[in-house]
Amino acid sequence: MSLKKIILRNKTREFRRYLKSINQDRLRIQSEKKVLSVFKNAAKNIPAYKEILAAHNVSPEEIYDIYDFRRKVPVLDKQKVFTAYMGRVEKLCNTAYFSDISEIVSSSGHSGLFSYGLNNRSAQRRFTEFSDVMLDYTFGISDKKTLLINALPMGIKINSDYLAAANTGPRDDTIICLLNEFASKFEQVIIAADNNFAKNMLEDAICLGVDIKKTKIHLILGEEILAENIRSYLAYLLGQDLDRPDSAFIGSSFGIAELGLNLMFETKETISLRRQMQKDEPYKMCPEIFHYFPTRIYIEELKSENDRELVMTNLDENAVLPLIRYNTKDCGRVIVRNPELSIDLPVVELYDRDKFMTSGGAIIMPQLIEEALFSDFSIPPYITKYFRLSNINSKLNIDIQLKKTKEQNPSFIEKIESVLSSFLKVPFTVKIYPYYSFPYGMEVDYERKFRNI
Repeated sequence: MSLKKIILRNKTREFRRYLKSINQDRLRIQSEKKVLSVFKNAAKNIPAYKEILAAHNVSPEEIYDIYDFRRKVPVLDKQKVFTAYMGRVEKLCNTAYFSDISEIVSSSGHSGLFSYGLNNRSAQRRFTEFSDVMLDYTFGISDKKTLLINALPMGIKINSDYLAAANTGPRDDTIICLLNEFASKFEQVIIAADNNFAKNMLEDAICLGVDIKKTKIHLILGEEILAENIRSYLAYLLGQDLDRPDSAFIGSSFGIAELGLNLMFETKETISLRRQMQKDEPYKMCPEIFHYFPTRIYIEELKSENDRELVMTNLDENAVLPLIRYNTKDCGRVIVRNPELSIDLPVVELYDRDKFMTSGGAIIMPQLIEEALFSDFSIPPYITKYFRLSNINSKLNIDIQLKKTKEQNPSFIEKIESVLSSFLKVPFTVKIYPYYSFPYGMEVDYERKFRNI
């Protein structure tokens, strides 16, 4: 083993000891101190933030503790930050670090507005070190020869000093070629991808005769809530039993362009807890369960009109573009302690942010439709996973797209209607469209989040 990998193994060993020794109360105090420090620095050094505070009649000198912070400091969002300061992004930044920008990360524009994350080289190095330890903790990259295939859109890069990386973006033909050529030459493969892309790419690989079960393939998924039945289906494709301790890891990572990657993460333990919740109530949908480090990101719940939204503060005191009490518009619940989990980090239960109201007033989330469609593994190979919800003649209507080579037939429609009726308690109709006839095609495949509503 090389000296570099020995160093990584030692860092990971220290990280494991740290996780076991966490004192939640001490961690909370550290987090709250950092929040106040970051706020004071931003109020002093960020021109736009000075203007925002003045517009809300908030004096930094009046924020003495975390209670003042939560009561008085304004909540921001994309419009109040990036739209309001369009063309003047430098005013949002720490003047001491703006000239040292080495990376610009753009959001997908799913909301109709674009936002950005800015990093300098020191921040990139710190995140690479953190990522390597997390990758070693989860996948053992210091022990196993590992290939990382990064299929994430928007030019997002995952840097590592310890594994072979292929930054392909969402190109299924490229990735299938890489799997066919290189997978057997590594002990394990990690694919980071959009949920929809991973599903369709793995199915296509199987159809082309690639043996995706020969080498252990792990999946790091993102972009949207992962329906638990989709996780089970992906494990089925990969020949993995998620109830076995030696199974591949198929889990989600939460990040946003403005604040960074892997802000919240699943572990095998949180995944097991969620899968047990689903077994207890198989026709409902369970929130994703994420851990996070409260000394890296401070997360609050904000009561909105119909839900609880997550408000985050970046705790990097050297951030180029610090964001204070930034509403991500994601729906969730912060749980300080979960006695069922061995790691004493706080937990966020994350819910589907998209909600559709039927003409009868019922709320339907796209995740519920996904749970239904993937409850029968004979259905997913025929559909792309893209669907659109609407109201037609006082009924919920579900338009579903077939894969390119598939055709609909009466028995297939009956099968879909049968699984949906187990999950939906409202009247509904289903329309199945051939791939090229689906009226809601994306302008750029997998580069933009698809709108189910």
